[in-house]
Amino acid sequence: MNMLKIFGWLFLIGWVAGQIFRLPGWLPVTMLDVAVGVVAISELAKICLFAVTPRITRGKPARFRSGWPRAAASLLRKFANFANKQKGVLYITIIFTASWALGLRLFSWEQSIPGGLYLFRFLGYLWVIVNAEKLLAPVKKFIIPAFWIFVILAWAQYLLLPDIRFLLKFGWDEHYYRMIGTVLDPNYLGVMLGIMGIYLIYKYANRQIDKWEKILLALSFGGLALTYSRASWVATVVVSCWLLVVSRGHRNKLGKLGILGILGIIGIMGIWLAAPKPGGEGINLLRTSSIEQRVESWREGINVWREHPWLGVGFNNYGGKVQESTIKYKNVQEGKNHSENAPSSSWILLLATVGTIGIGGLGVIGGIRGIGEMKKNKLWMGILMMVGVHAIFNNTIFYPPILGLLALIKAASEE
Repeated sequence: MNMLKIFGWLFLIGWVAGQIFRLPGWLPVTMLDVAVGVVAISELAKICLFAVTPRITRGKPARFRSGWPRAAASLLRKFANFANKQKGVLYITIIFTASWALGLRLFSWEQSIPGGLYLFRFLGYLWVIVNAEKLLAPVKKFIIPAFWIFVILAWAQYLLLPDIRFLLKFGWDEHYYRMIGTVLDPNYLGVMLGIMGIYLIYKYANRQIDKWEKILLALSFGGLALTYSRASWVATVVVSCWLLVVSRGHRNKLGKLGILGILGIIGIMGIWLAAPKPGGEGINLLRTSSIEQRVESWREGINVWREHPWLGVGFNNYGGKVQESTIKYKNVQEGKNHSENAPSSSWILLLATVGTIGIGGLGVIGGIRGIGEMKKNKLWMGILMMVGVHAIFNNTIFYPPILGLLALIKAASEE
């Protein structure tokens, strides 16, 4: 079994497992993070190994027998090719790395280590997304089965273990009769199911879907209804409407997709109406407590940004002990649960950490859409739009299972 196959299986298993192996006192690392770390470190190791390997040449001065000049030249060529093909990723890497370095003006090296690790992890996921076709090729035929297992586990949790308030003592939010799956959060599960549903609808529109994938589509949108995640519902509806309006291929199949959409909406509403509602704030669609918490989180994030509006506090120096050890940001402390380590908005997190200049340079979602051929693909633009809309209300852009899902869909959709 070669290295790529090992990575592919570790990635699939880690993505399906979600957050279920994160326990109190453990590092905030999942199996998926381990898989991404393995491939990132292996790539760096290959470069280093290539660099230190002596060149066997004749008639060359001794100083040129080392592999370092060759490695440096090769690295520069690869970097130039990558920069030409992946300008969006290159811009994001430069901006985030420069932002983290500028954060050293406020924090010591020791305090900046967590932010550096978050940066390394995010760039690792970007690398996997960019190279998904190659890295996940050995397990490509198992991606749809992995989606099946992920969705089945989510339904099993809802049907067999609907009361998961006991997770509060492990640092997670308490939920009652809401689908949370293996990611242990209905908001993120909702947008993941919505993304999978949009991907399967796209396959349906192009007549690439079989009967089992149609069932998976129904289960995905049915599960989306049972997350009671309003942000996920809004993101899914916005992107669905956008795809119907702008895509020429979808306009040609408007009648068929319209019928499918109507049946889908009726099905989702039917599931929502039929689902048991024994009580609790989470299943109340008119709940205001979560809105109040988000507004407070946004206010705290804006307060951090106001301290350093142009350059921010450095990526990603927002949460954790860096904030606890700095008096200036005493109002922004590491929360008691996993969802409070960052503001409830990726956009506010970016504003607070990379600042106004960083946001301008990033070009918002425009930088991300430069990944490969995504900007020419209506499916990918729709998925990125869904992530962007959902990120207004959650820290969606930097959530590892969602980044992993993007990589899986990119690999699965490659012809």
